[in-house]
Amino acid sequence: MSPSPRLERALAAASLLLYSKENPGTTARVIDDALAATPDASDRLRVQARILRADAAHALGDSGLAASLLDQIERVDLDPADRASLVDELSRADELRSTLA
Repeated sequence: MSPSPRLERALAAASLLLYSKENPGTTARVIDDALAATPDASDRLRVQARILRADAAHALGDSGLAASLLDQIERVDLDPADRASLVDELSRADELRSTLA
């Protein structure tokens, strides 16, 4: 099985945990485990995961980790198609950056 489906499933579960169940601790564990298990995942999925993880870190009061994760995604050179597919997530990253500033 390729790494992408596993990370995609983890992102779907983590999003539900964070935004519907308001459980940032479990969200963080799900994302951390999935990222560690899928080092060859696409840049698009890894950026998406880091944004969600930054959101969870912020909810847990770890502004330093949130800022670090947001800095990491800034260094990823997404192609235009990936950038377009992540427009909502990238907007959320901008909101988080503003909150952390």
